[in-house]
Amino acid sequence: MFLEHLSLVEFKNFESQSLSFHPKLNFILGCNGVGKTNILDAIHHLCFCKSHLLFKSLDNVRMGSDFFVIEGNFVGSEDKDRLIFSFKKGKGKVLKCNGKPYPRMLDHIGKFPVVVISPGDHTIITGGSALRRRWMDMVISQTDAKYLQNISSYARILMQRNASLKQGVVEPSLYQGYDQQLSLYAVAIYQCRKSFMTFIATRLSEYLEIFLPSGFVEVNYLTQMTEQESLEQLLNRFFQKDMMLQRTTCGTHRDDLAFMMSGRALKNYASQGQQKAFIVALRLSEYAWITEHKNQKPLLLLDDIFDKLDAKRIETLFSWVTGNAFGQVFVTHTDEESLRPFLSPEIDHKRITL
Repeated sequence: MFLEHLSLVEFKNFESQSLSFHPKLNFILGCNGVGKTNILDAIHHLCFCKSHLLFKSLDNVRMGSDFFVIEGNFVGSEDKDRLIFSFKKGKGKVLKCNGKPYPRMLDHIGKFPVVVISPGDHTIITGGSALRRRWMDMVISQTDAKYLQNISSYARILMQRNASLKQGVVEPSLYQGYDQQLSLYAVAIYQCRKSFMTFIATRLSEYLEIFLPSGFVEVNYLTQMTEQESLEQLLNRFFQKDMMLQRTTCGTHRDDLAFMMSGRALKNYASQGQQKAFIVALRLSEYAWITEHKNQKPLLLLDDIFDKLDAKRIETLFSWVTGNAFGQVFVTHTDEESLRPFLSPEIDHKRITL
């Protein structure tokens, strides 16, 4: 599966833009501010129905307009799919595949899997736990539609429970119903995340042997879920605390990941270069998870990948992504000349200058 063509109308800095791509390797070149990252974000919209930069849809509308349209043609082994993602102020988002709108955009997630490596990824290490949960959820959701339904249902019930707590509602039967439903969804979420992180930890160690050999790195999945006590029991035990704080203090919505290097927190101990090397290894592990669990190679978007990586690591990365283990790859960069040492003459690719 690869993206053959992309068209943009009123999207971010583009009034109108049309691009065709190579099925394997594509370089999007240009000075800072011309919209290289915006091209990758448009591709992410088609795959995931939203920006990978955490922007609201309205923030992606070109200045002076009230809508945007992204169109992409994907080519598979046997057929083609035409996707149109549109947003209009006051009316919201619409996604159509081959002319038919999706009743729920959740049903589209995972059909065209994508992995992004971008400068903002350092927040997975340095940011709050919500960003690490979001990362887990976005990866697993592309391979497991049931998981996506479970986290959506869990979030809905959690919102209702928290609303009751804030209103000071004291009705045991009401919370019993909330807690039973949350526990049911939480078990499924926990099991998926546990399996996912076991896989990621194994693949991550393999990549880190090359990308970050100077320090022992481990990833720990932190959760309140246990085999000995159900979430329903846990919620009941901490009910008085929840009433006092007016929020639910137990559950998978509080899961986290601990990234450790030589026994210390990676965010405090590792240099910027080491953090970038770790993120690249983490994203490649993510790519391996999606490839194995969907039997499909996702699109790989490399935004400003040269930043904070030394020449040896860049050379290693390019030797991998140009091999058979990877599918279509998009790379943004400002300096075409600096690419030459990493591209052998036999590597077929396309260069697009904005």
